[in-house]
Amino acid sequence: MTIPAADLRLRGRSVLGSWASLPTLVPSAGRRRRRGRSGTRRLRMVSIGTFVIVALCISRAGKAQNSRQGGRNQQFGHESSALQKALDNTWNKARFHSGTALPMVRAALFSEIAMSVFTIRPAQSEDAGLILSLLQALAAYEKLPISISEEDIAFDFFGLRPLIECELAFEDATPVGLVTYYWTYATFRAARRLYLEDLFVLPPCRGRGYGKALLQHLAKKGLAAGAARLEWQVLDWNKSAIEFYKGIGAHPHEGWFTYWLEGEAMKKLGES
Repeated sequence: MTIPAADLRLRGRSVLGSWASLPTLVPSAGRRRRRGRSGTRRLRMVSIGTFVIVALCISRAGKAQNSRQGGRNQQFGHESSALQKALDNTWNKARFHSGTALPMVRAALFSEIAMSVFTIRPAQSEDAGLILSLLQALAAYEKLPISISEEDIAFDFFGLRPLIECELAFEDATPVGLVTYYWTYATFRAARRLYLEDLFVLPPCRGRGYGKALLQHLAKKGLAAGAARLEWQVLDWNKSAIEFYKGIGAHPHEGWFTYWLEGEAMKKLGES
């Protein structure tokens, strides 16, 4: 049975921030985009390398020019002409600019080489504390209460019969987000469905494509298992996330409402 969301709580919570320029880590189209980014990076490296060579040539040529002129002045015993002084000034300016630019070039080259590496891996039992801290950050962002404990995570995520699964995202060795999910089943379609419960990226790390990469990672996992649908919810005030979902082809489940039975109402029904 499919659970709807007329109140715009599409299935599954998510906090994605602004995803207007998020990269992709999933095959097909994502692979082509990676090739495009790699090509752009190579072109940028070639341009920087060319600038370094030109700057070095200007610096060395300036030194050689000054050395030759100094020798001629000593040999013939006269001062430099006005034209020669102007040429000397030109060379000195070129050398100054090359000396100023070279440290900047070195920094740019280092930043290209030392780019951060983004990875996603399955959570393990020793990650219970990390999972709790990320879920607490998500709850604070959504302004929702949270009562789950590290012991709950150890039992429900990593017990003998786990109720939910989790993948963690890292920038180098630093945790930056997570995705939690579990499997459901569509009887009319006789197909598995993947329900996205939480999708979260720490606010300082947004805008780097990590949220979309987590979503693509989950879609890939669903396809590999034969899932017919990936479902989630979104808060009605999270406009940037709603627009992003529309952009990737997701849509609200029109014609259905989500109903909750909880608390005293559930207790009353269950005990009657």
